[in-house]
Amino acid sequence: MNHKCGEDGERLIDYVPQFNYVLFIDYNKEGVFGKGAAIFLHCRGTHKYTHGCVAITEDNMVKVVQRVDKNVRICIYPHKNKAKKKKNV
Repeated sequence: MNHKCGEDGERLIDYVPQFNYVLFIDYNKEGVFGKGAAIFLHCRGTHKYTHGCVAITEDNMVKVVQRVDKNVRICIYPHKNKAKKKKNV
């Protein structure tokens, strides 16, 4: 494969099952230094966390991919339980 990516780029295809299905969340598409490279909506892996992305079950991800169109908006809100815990600290 001939591509322009550097050797230090992430090979997302290697992350299974997380990247079995994935959508790019329109974040920092201008590539502003220091703001991060990208945020993805992808399948959950073995951990309960991501490295800055948003993850849902593969079953739900399949449903999203089947219904998404160019006008879709993905909104990220804090989890209610986590928001309550922060208020009590």
